[in-house]
Amino acid sequence: DVVEKTDVTLADLRRRGYPESVVRAVDTLTIWPEEEADYFAAVRRVGADPIGRKVKIADLADNSDLRRRPPGAPPDEERFDKYRKALNMLAADSTGA
Repeated sequence: DVVEKTDVTLADLRRRGYPESVVRAVDTLTIWPEEEADYFAAVRRVGADPIGRKVKIADLADNSDLRRRPPGAPPDEERFDKYRKALNMLAADSTGA
C-alpha cells in the first residue's frame, strides 16, 4: 500500500536501493487509479509476479480472517466473497491451472 496511500513512488524505492524484483512486486501490488473499477484485473496482474502473488495471498488471507472482526460486528459477506474469489484466482495461477 505504500505507493497507493503515501507520496512514495516506485522511483523513490529504486533511489533508496530496493532491488528491482521488490520494486516490480510493489508495482504489481499497487492498484492504480485506472484499475479501481476492475479489482479482479488487478488481482490477475499481481498473479503474474511471483513475489507479488505470495504477498497478495498472505494479505488476502489476513484480510479475510473472520477473527479480525470486532466482537458482535456483522460479517461483510460481499467483501469476504471478493477476497475468497481473489484467493482462488491466485491459487489457480500458482498451480498453472
